[in-house]
Amino acid sequence: MRSPFSLHFRPASGAGGFTLLEILLAVGLFGLLASIMFAAFDGVVKNTRATDRIITRYGAAQACMARITADLQGMAVTLSPAYSRPEGVDDQDPWQVEGKSCSGEPETFGEVRFATSAHLDLAGDGRTGVAQVRYYVTEADLPQKGWVLRRSDLLNWDLFEPDEILDPVLCPDVKRITFTFYDKKGDAREEWNSESEESEFATPRAVEVILEVAVDGDDDNRGESGGVVFTTRVELPVCRDKG
Repeated sequence: MRSPFSLHFRPASGAGGFTLLEILLAVGLFGLLASIMFAAFDGVVKNTRATDRIITRYGAAQACMARITADLQGMAVTLSPAYSRPEGVDDQDPWQVEGKSCSGEPETFGEVRFATSAHLDLAGDGRTGVAQVRYYVTEADLPQKGWVLRRSDLLNWDLFEPDEILDPVLCPDVKRITFTFYDKKGDAREEWNSESEESEFATPRAVEVILEVAVDGDDDNRGESGGVVFTTRVELPVCRDKG
């Protein structure tokens, strides 16, 4: 016997529910679209990070070249007749200019040492004067890889031994740095020592600096792959033609 209160629902024609196959296809399509969108987003994030690293390296290299230029433009030289040729190792001019074509392995790293009035007061003690500045390359501290350019800046350099101070890093990811010295005739030399007969006890007229830094993705900056190259040539404000 049918109850008078019972209700019966009949689906409209053509309005049947989703089948299991349709649901699985929809889920699969959604997963595919989600994976594509995630991959695209991840690629954008990685590209942004890579771009940021490249910009940082460019900025560090440009700041490094600006610092080297400022130091060279402030070079201090002992001029004649105040200058006298050294009679021994302990009698050398404290304001000598010394450049080497190699400071270790690999042979693409040069170093230079000279006196300059462009002292950086990193200690914040307000002292000024002529400082001895030295640019040289060392291996990066772990866990970093590759090579870094360091800058030594000492006002009273006679009080310190070279190994006593860990100089700050001026530029990371260095692949190559060279210093080329030009005499009064315009001839180029890879090395210079203003306290030697080879240089006639003179100082250079100009210095050319080539700095190459690793590009993004070159984790081992000692590799053969190319980097970004920065070049500058500085005409020195003073020079000693002959001692």
